[in-house]
Amino acid sequence: CICAGSPSSAEAEVDESTLKMVVIVHRHGDRTPVVIPEGQQDRWPAGPGQLTGTGVHQLWELGAHLRELIGTSFLDDSYYPGLVYSRASNKDRTLQSAEAMLMALFPPGTGPYYPFEDEEQSPALPEAFQPVPTHSVELARDYVLRGYQNCQRYLTYLEDTFYSSLGIAATEEHKDTLDALSAAFETEVTLQNLDLYYDYLWCSNMHGVQDMVNEELYEDTVSLYNWVYSQDFKPSNQSRLIGGALIGQVLDDMQAYVSGDDSTKAKLYSGHDVSLGTLRSVMGLQSDEVPPYASWAMFELHRISAEWQVKFTYNDEVEGLTFCAGDREGDYCPLSTYERVFRELVPEDPAAECALDGIDEDTTPAEDAPEEVGDSSSTVVSTAVLLAVLGAGDIVLVALVAILVGYIYILRKDRFLFVHGRQSGSGAADQPVEIELSE
Repeated sequence: CICAGSPSSAEAEVDESTLKMVVIVHRHGDRTPVVIPEGQQDRWPAGPGQLTGTGVHQLWELGAHLRELIGTSFLDDSYYPGLVYSRASNKDRTLQSAEAMLMALFPPGTGPYYPFEDEEQSPALPEAFQPVPTHSVELARDYVLRGYQNCQRYLTYLEDTFYSSLGIAATEEHKDTLDALSAAFETEVTLQNLDLYYDYLWCSNMHGVQDMVNEELYEDTVSLYNWVYSQDFKPSNQSRLIGGALIGQVLDDMQAYVSGDDSTKAKLYSGHDVSLGTLRSVMGLQSDEVPPYASWAMFELHRISAEWQVKFTYNDEVEGLTFCAGDREGDYCPLSTYERVFRELVPEDPAAECALDGIDEDTTPAEDAPEEVGDSSSTVVSTAVLLAVLGAGDIVLVALVAILVGYIYILRKDRFLFVHGRQSGSGAADQPVEIELSE
C-alpha cells in the first residue's frame, strides 16, 4: 500500500525517559473517491469518500507503530479516562480511522471486565475490546482540522494570486494534459478542479480499476496535482488563516500539560491531507506532494534539564525547523520558542477572519436549508407591479438581464465555494456528481 507510518518505515527514536506528552495529527486511511462519475457507482458500493478495508488496516498499522515508537510504558497497558483524548473531523472516514488507530494503541485484551464488584470477572466485550471515545465538531465550525475548506478568504487569496498569475502560465504549459483529461471525462478540467479528477484516477489506480486514461496521462496527472497541492499550501503570510487554529490547538495542548491543568498524555487528531498541509504551511514547511494515506505529524513534549523541549516528527523523519535554528539543541526546540513564533499566528476568531467582506458566517443557512431572501408574497406583488408598467419589449430586456445576472452569480459562487472542488464546510464535494464518461 502507499501509506505512511507502517512498521516498514524508517523508525524514529523517542526518549521515553524525558517524554511527558504527545500531540499527533494524522490523515485518514485509503478511501473511495470523493466524487464518483455517473455510471461508475457499481465500482464503489460503499459510496463516495468512505474508508476501505485497506484504510482501516493502514490506521491500525499506524497505531501499532506509534505504540511501539513511544513505548507501552508511556501509554500504560490499559486505557482510562484522561490518558488519551481523540478528536476527528466529522467525516465517516476520519472517525473510523481514529477508531482503528485507537484499537491498535489499546489492543484487544486491554478492555474492561465485569461485574466490577466480583472477583471472578469476564470481558465486558468480546476479546476484551477497549472502546475509546472520539470527539468531533460540526464540519463548518471546524477550523482546527478543516481550516482550508472553511476559510473563504484564503481560497480567494489563492484565486487572486496563484490562479491569476502562476496558474495561468501552468495552464498553458500543461494544456495537453488538461485537454486530454477534459476529453476523457467529457467536461472541462482546470487547475482549479483538477483535484476531483486526480482523486478519481488515483483511487481507481490504487484499487486496480483505473481504465479511463493511459499510464502516461495518469502519471502526468499525479505529477501536476502534486505541484498544485504544493502551491495551495506554500508557506506565506496568509498561512495563519488556514493553519493558525491547528497550531494554536497544539500549543494549548502542550501548555495545558505544562501548567498542570490537563494531565492527558496523548492528544490525537484524525484529519485529512489538507489538515497536514495547513499545519506544515503555518510552520513554514514546504509540502511537495499530497501526504500519503495514514501520514502523521507528532509533537513530543520533553522535560530536559528543567526545560520544556519539543521534538517534531513527520512520517518518521525529524525535519529541520528554520524558525528554531538559533535555539535548537539536536532534535529539540524549546517550547518557549514555539510560543514566541506561533502564538501570534493564532486567530482569535477564525470564522471572522476567514469570512469574506459582508459575509457573517454565524448566519449562514444550514447545509440543507433553503435560503430565505425576503418575503415571498411581497416579491410576487412587486413582480406583478413591474410587469404591469413595462411594455413587452421592456419585459424581454429585463428577462435577458436577469438571466445574465444569474449566470454571473453562479460563476462567482462556484469560484468562491468550489475552489479545487472542495466546497466550503458542507462536505458537499463528497456527493456523487454527473460526469459523462467517454467510451
